[in-house]
Amino acid sequence: MASLCPGDQNCYVATLRILCAAALVVAVQSACGPLPRLNYAVPKEDYSNRTSFHVGFKVDFNCRPGYAKRSASSLYCQRNSEWAVPFYPFCTAKPCPHPAAPDNGQAVVLTDLQFGSTINFTCEDGYRLIGSSQSRCVIVQGGVNWDRDVPVCQLIPCLPPPTINHGTHNAMSSEEFSYGTSVTYKCDNVRPGEIPFSLVGEASIYCTSQDNHNGVWSGPPPECKAIHCKTPNLDNGRVMNRYTTLHTLKNILLIECNKHHTLYGSSTIQCNENSTWSPPVPVCQRSSCDDPPMTDRIMQHSFSFSSEEPSTEFPLGSVFTYTCWPGYEFRPGENKLTITCQRNFQWSEYPSPCQRVSCPTPHIDHGTVVHGPRLRELYVTRDEGRKYLYEDITRIQCNPRYVLHGDDLIRCNQSGNWSPAIPQCVPVPVCPSPCIEHGTLLSSPETEHTPGSTVEVRCNAGYVLNGPKSIECQPDETWKSPVPFCDKACGPPPDIKRGQHSDGTKEDFFYGSEVKYSCAEGLSLIGESSIYCTLGNDLNMIWSGPAPRCEMVRCPRPVIENGRMTTSRHVFLYGTTVQFSCSEGYMMDGSRESQCQEGSIWNPPLPSCRPVQCPKPDLRHGTVTGKQVEKPWYSMNETITFSCPEQHRFLACWHLFTTDTWTITCSADGRGTEIPKCTSHNQPLLVFNRSEFEPIQSVHFKSCKDVAVFYLESARGCKTQSVS
Repeated sequence: MASLCPGDQNCYVATLRILCAAALVVAVQSACGPLPRLNYAVPKEDYSNRTSFHVGFKVDFNCRPGYAKRSASSLYCQRNSEWAVPFYPFCTAKPCPHPAAPDNGQAVVLTDLQFGSTINFTCEDGYRLIGSSQSRCVIVQGGVNWDRDVPVCQLIPCLPPPTINHGTHNAMSSEEFSYGTSVTYKCDNVRPGEIPFSLVGEASIYCTSQDNHNGVWSGPPPECKAIHCKTPNLDNGRVMNRYTTLHTLKNILLIECNKHHTLYGSSTIQCNENSTWSPPVPVCQRSSCDDPPMTDRIMQHSFSFSSEEPSTEFPLGSVFTYTCWPGYEFRPGENKLTITCQRNFQWSEYPSPCQRVSCPTPHIDHGTVVHGPRLRELYVTRDEGRKYLYEDITRIQCNPRYVLHGDDLIRCNQSGNWSPAIPQCVPVPVCPSPCIEHGTLLSSPETEHTPGSTVEVRCNAGYVLNGPKSIECQPDETWKSPVPFCDKACGPPPDIKRGQHSDGTKEDFFYGSEVKYSCAEGLSLIGESSIYCTLGNDLNMIWSGPAPRCEMVRCPRPVIENGRMTTSRHVFLYGTTVQFSCSEGYMMDGSRESQCQEGSIWNPPLPSCRPVQCPKPDLRHGTVTGKQVEKPWYSMNETITFSCPEQHRFLACWHLFTTDTWTITCSADGRGTEIPKCTSHNQPLLVFNRSEFEPIQSVHFKSCKDVAVFYLESARGCKTQSVS
C-alpha cells in the first residue's frame, strides 16, 4: 500500500485526525431517533427519556386498552435510521355490539362499530327523540361497549286546536292531538232570511312540527263571516248566471255585453271576503254599429272592417255592400250600394228599396205588340210613355202575308234587355213544288206551298216510294226530310217450307236489299243461305237466285275397320265434319276428314285402314343371319338380323366386334329401325378394351350414334389403331 505522507510526521497526525472525525460522523448517522407514538400500542418499557437507538435495536409493545393484538408487536431501528412501523397496525380496535334501533326510529352507523366510533339515533317523522342522540364505543370494565342507552321515540303532541266564533270543528270531543292529526272547521247555520256565514281561510288545519320536537298547528283557523256581495248594475250588459240575488263568498258571475258593445275588464268576477267583487265589475262600451238596415230585394254582397278596432260585428270603419237581386237596382244602372260605420257608430246611409230594371219599348216593322196575360203592371209616365219592367212578357204579332222570324214571346230580363231578341216580321216564304218522276202529288187546294203545309206523294203502277210518304214546307223554303222518289223494286222473296227469311212482313225490296233464310230447329238449310235484289237482263228487278230449302239431312255414324273417329259426337247433321285415325300397326288409305252432305252421304268417302308393312331393307355387304326367310315385305314388329362379311364391320359403330350382329324391327309407321352399313375395318377406328368399361345397367339406344356417345362419355381411355 502506498503511503499518503512518506517521511512527514505532521502529515501522519493530520491524517489520523481526519479518520477519527469520519468515524464519529458515521457513528452519529447510524442511530434512530425517539420512538414514534402509536395510538393503538405503548412500549413495554419506558423509553421516554431516551432519544437515540442504535441500528437493529428492538422495542416490544403492548396494545392499548380497547385494542387487541393481531400480529408481532415490535419495532426495529433500520439502517436508514428509520423505525420500521408496519403498514397494517399489529393491534386492531375491538368492536362494540350492534346497536339496537329505537321503536319508530333507527340507529345510524356513521363509520363502523369499532372502538372509538360514534352512532346517531333518529326518529321517524312525527316522533321526537327522548334521550341522547349519539352513543360512542368506549372502554367499559376492560372491554368495549356503548356509553349511552338507546333513546325513546315519542309521538309529537299538539295542543287542542283553537276555537272560532260562529263555527266548530269536527274533533270537538277529542282531548289528544298528535302529529298528523287534522281538523276541519265549518260555520254555524243561520235562520231563514239571514245572511249565511262563509268560511274565510283554510277549512282544515293539521298538527305538524317545525323543530321535530314540539307540535304546532299548520296555520291559523279560518273565520266565519257574514259575506254578501251586491248584484252588479251593468249598463249595456247582463249577468249570464244570475240564479239568485244573494251572492256569498266565492260566488262567481259571468258577465256578457249586449250586441255591438265590447267588454272592458274581466268577464268573470268572484265575491271575496270583503263583500266586494274581484276583479272589479267590468264596463260595456259601444264598439259597433247596429246591424246593417235591410230592405226588400237586396242581398249582402261583401263585408270588411278595420283590424285596428275591437273585433266586434260591425266596428268603426266597417264597410257593408248591398247588391240587389238579379233584375233589380237602386238607381238606373246601379245595383250595388256601399255604407260605412262612422265614429258615432251610425251608418253613413240607409238604403232605399231596389226597383225593377226597365226595358225599352219594342218597335216591330210590319207587326204589332200584343200584351199577353202574363204581362206585369204597365204604367205611363209623362216622358217615357208605356214602361216595361223586369220579368214583363209581351207577344209579337205580324201583319198579313208576313211571318214572324224569331220567338213570338219575349221577356224583359235582369240586364234590361229583351230575351230572346226582338223578332222580325218578314214576307211569308214559299217552297218550290217538288218534281216526282213516275209519281204524282196529292196536296191541299192552295196554289202555294207555305211553311207548315204538307203534300203526299203517290207512285205510278210498277214503282215503289223510296222515302217518306208526306213532306212539309219549312220556313227556310225547303222541304222537311229529303224529297222521296219512285223507284223500281223486287217483289217479296220466295218462301220456303219449314223455314223463313229475315224480312217476313216487308212487301217491297229496293236494289241491293238482302234477305237471309233460316230453317226450323232440327232441319238443315240446303243451298245459298241468302239472296239479294238485283237488276235482270231486261232491266227489271229480280232476285239473285232461287231460295234454299229445309230438309232433314242426317248421315249415319261413320265406322272404319281397324280405325276410329277422333271427333266426339253422336248426331251427324248436314255440314258436320269428322276426322279419323287408324289403330297402331295400320296405315290409312283415303282422306283423314269427311263431311256430311246432301243425300246423307259422307264426302269424301270414308277411308280404310290396312296393316302396316315394311319393305325388305337393302344392306350393302351384309347378309341375313340364321335361318330367317327373306321376303319382300314384313309385318309390324317382325325383325331381321344382319351381319357383316369378313374384314368388315358396321360403319360408325366401333364398339361392335366383327362377330357382332345388327337387328332391325318393322315399326308401326311402316319404317324399319336404323339400318347400318358394313365397311372395311382397315379404316382408323377408335378401339376400346371392353374390360376397361364399368358394368352398366341395361340402356335402350335408338341409334348407333346414341351408343357411340354413351361409350365416349363413360370410357376411361381409348386409343386409335388400325384394324388389319
